[in-house]
Amino acid sequence: MNPVVAEGDVLTLHPEDYCVGRDVLRIRVTHVPRYANCLASAWVRLCGVELRPDGLPLRERIILARVRALVEQRARADGRRPC
Repeated sequence: MNPVVAEGDVLTLHPEDYCVGRDVLRIRVTHVPRYANCLASAWVRLCGVELRPDGLPLRERIILARVRALVEQRARADGRRPC
């Protein structure tokens, strides 16, 4: 089974999929805590670099992301239907 999220992943998160989200966020993950791939959690803390629309790095961010959104994004990336 693939991990829910891994270092180097580029995520696109909608405002409802991360805490205090106001806009769509593109972030390249730089650190994943050990517990991040546990599906029992509703939210996971991730460290990363926010990306501008052109893909260039903007700033470092620490976010709380909704695990369900990460699972769905991983499934789409793997060519599977999200559960």
